Amino acid sequence: MLKRAIIFLAFAFFIAPGPVWAEPQDKQGLPAAYAWEPFQQVDRPAVPATARDAASWVRNPIDAFLAAEHAKRGLKPRPEASQQVLLRRVYLDLIGLPPTPDEL
Repeated sequence: MLKRAIIFLAFAFFIAPGPVWAEPQDKQGLPAAYAWEPFQQVDRPAVPATARDAASWVRNPIDAFLAAEHAKRGLKPRPEASQQVLLRRVYLDLIGLPPTPDEL
């Protein structure tokens, strides 16, 4: 009998009324759990303008972001790599070992 009374009281005071707190909401009226960064809309940033000296090597928007960061830090880009250097880099990335002189 006591067990039934405890179950009834638990149901009457805790379960039946439902949650007593309101779920916090953000500015848009969504639950606060949606304010977590992965749920935020991704906005495309504006492509920064490039300086005249960087215009010679900027070929795509990614290069424009790199040029802006170079200008902010006072850096200058290195000259374009030769075909042998590029081949060595690809070989190291794919195989993990440098190419032999015969393979170059």
